[in-house]
Amino acid sequence: MKILYISIKYNPLDPSGGSSLDYELFRVLQLISKNIEVLQYSDKYNYKIFASIKRFYRKITGKKLYKYGLIDSWILSREIENVLKSNQYDFVFTAYPNAMCFYKNKVPLILVTDTTFIGQQIQWPLYGTIGMQLSVWQELRAFKKGNRIITFSKWSKEILKKYYMIEAKKIDFFPIPAAIPEKFSKSTSNTINVKTLKLLIVAREFYRKGVDIAIEVVKHLNAIGKETKLVICGLTGRNNSQIEFIGPFDKGNDLELKQYISTYKNAHLLIHPARFEAAGITPSEAAACGIPTITNNVGGLGTTVQHGVSGIVLPAKSDSSAYVREILKLIKNPYRYTKLCQNSRKRYEKELKWSSQIGNVKGILQSAKNYSGT
Repeated sequence: MKILYISIKYNPLDPSGGSSLDYELFRVLQLISKNIEVLQYSDKYNYKIFASIKRFYRKITGKKLYKYGLIDSWILSREIENVLKSNQYDFVFTAYPNAMCFYKNKVPLILVTDTTFIGQQIQWPLYGTIGMQLSVWQELRAFKKGNRIITFSKWSKEILKKYYMIEAKKIDFFPIPAAIPEKFSKSTSNTINVKTLKLLIVAREFYRKGVDIAIEVVKHLNAIGKETKLVICGLTGRNNSQIEFIGPFDKGNDLELKQYISTYKNAHLLIHPARFEAAGITPSEAAACGIPTITNNVGGLGTTVQHGVSGIVLPAKSDSSAYVREILKLIKNPYRYTKLCQNSRKRYEKELKWSSQIGNVKGILQSAKNYSGT
């Protein structure tokens, strides 16, 4: 089995690239086939004039113009075609669907996406009218050409079916697994019956990830007499007696990776009050350490966190008081908390680590080979 892996932004050999999705997907494919080649597009034709236009558009409208340009997509399609002409491949695999809008080859194409542009725009509007029209046009073309689509939540699958009219049998989904090496993951035996409650939030964006909500939760808990400390991993800020900023950490560095993982192991709960999250890798990482997550049902978080099993999923857009109430309930019921810890780790072993999805990916590849379309 020979696979051509298409990467656009990040090097699939670098675990610190972005969310590390490219890296993890590539590693899984390596466990399935030893014959994988990478074509990484470098944006070498990303002319400065387009960057200037995009900046101007955002300054005037407050919205993004587009994410993937047509020129880059066209050039990439030519590069792919040249590679496929000179080599025989069984599959083309990529986590950049829009960039494949001009794909023409008959080699089965597998597309991976955590969210569509429509799905994101419904819950977290980023793009103006022109950008959305272009992006959805690219997606529609790519999804039509793709033999299989992998996504990471039931929410995303339903968007693909409802708004893109993709038949269900063409879509596969599973919760996005943790982006930390399995050898470092280890369940911790925590109790919540402690003097100081330790909460963790992992974020690189303050507002979208709900860091302000997490801070309000900590302030409220301390105000009512429950000593609580929040660690904010991934951002910088001013520390105080209740809040500590740490990181970000380089996952490509073993020492920093261990420090990163220790932030989970030292916490009682991962608090993830994101206003939008396509899938959410950090709840899976918390589960790897036997730490439950408290979050809300936006984007794909209702799939990544299984309510009552690996954490608590509040209604979408819940405010800080809802998080405080649920945390206080856990403190009053330490047995329930312990079960959530245990079940979080069990769920990690079952489906939140990449090795547990190898069988799924193998089956998807086989289905893609057999798929003939409508």
